[in-house]
Amino acid sequence: MLQGSPLILGINEGADVLKEIYAKFDEITLGESKYHVMERGVCIKSEEFGCTEEIHSYRFATPWLALSQDNYHRFQNASREEKRELLRKILVGNILSASKGLGYVAKEHIRLEVGRMQDEICLLKGTKVTGIRGEFTATFAIPDFMGLGKSVSRGFGAVIDLKLPENKI
Repeated sequence: MLQGSPLILGINEGADVLKEIYAKFDEITLGESKYHVMERGVCIKSEEFGCTEEIHSYRFATPWLALSQDNYHRFQNASREEKRELLRKILVGNILSASKGLGYVAKEHIRLEVGRMQDEICLLKGTKVTGIRGEFTATFAIPDFMGLGKSVSRGFGAVIDLKLPENKI
């Protein structure tokens, strides 16, 4: 959900499936909520994904679920700088994991810096979890609205390029 509207993103084969079922549903169920499809829009485009020479700036449009039970306690007891370094390492791992899922192998070192980050309480399947909102820069191209971290299929961790105009989300 972005600004109260559902968004479905398909990558590679997922985009093909979305094209096939685009007009077949008049109602979508997300969690416990049902939404009548009042308006449809589709945007098909090729996006860059992978290591780049240039630095890209991003922010999380939806909370990023970065912390496992194990690293949650480390995060809570860490200094501000230790938290930033922990989040940096987790985010690099999330990018590498997403890359693997898309069949991409990062052949170069990913330079990544975490900007200002703030934690917030989120609900995941009725359980309170810690989500992170904030910004980061990386020498890695990520398509707008692609999710990183845990529960991306539930809308968590959606990334947008900071060059994307605010009225486009």
